[in-house]
Amino acid sequence: MDAFPEDITEDSIKLSAKIPKQTLCKWAVKGKPQKISITVDTIRADKTIRVGILTSAHKRVYIEANGEVGQLFETSDKEFIRSVFIENTDVDTVKISGIATMLSDSEQNAGNTQR
Repeated sequence: MDAFPEDITEDSIKLSAKIPKQTLCKWAVKGKPQKISITVDTIRADKTIRVGILTSAHKRVYIEANGEVGQLFETSDKEFIRSVFIENTDVDTVKISGIATMLSDSEQNAGNTQR
């Protein structure tokens, strides 16, 4: 899944990197969003990564995954998302590709009605 160029907007961050073993790679987030959708592909399904956010309260919230993964992250009303990160927990270099998109309340609510 190469980052979908048609999906890149001013509210999106293209995620693309070769991450060495046991390394964390961060991307800063514009504004003070409270919701973000992250989709990442490790290119190889046998590589494990952590996909997550760092909040304004310095909390790390993440999931562990391999292969292609999509996850919605949301903070409390008192916090916002400072950055997104991908951490390589594997012993080899991992190549990743993906997109992180900040969501407004209306976009999130529309998504909830479709589930």
